Amino acid sequence: MARFMQAWLRVSHQRANIQQVRLLPLTIVGRSPECHLKIASAQVSRRHCQLSLRTDGVYVEDLASANGTFLDGARLPSRTPTYVRNG
Repeated sequence: MARFMQAWLRVSHQRANIQQVRLLPLTIVGRSPECHLKIASAQVSRRHCQLSLRTDGVYVEDLASANGTFLDGARLPSRTPTYVRNG
């Protein structure tokens, strides 16, 4: 069985920290009640993006969201896992 790293996501809004969330091996983010991390915002799709823990790090993938997923100010291509550096 593969071992996954442990990682936390700091959720913030307008520079204010809201919460810290421990990531699951696959964490789905969106408005839907079925999502692991729920964000109640009209700008967030029902299933917006997913974060996956792999042996080499954390990856984020946009799930064809209406408004896109951004990393360091750049819009990510849909359905393409992108490495997230620590910090």
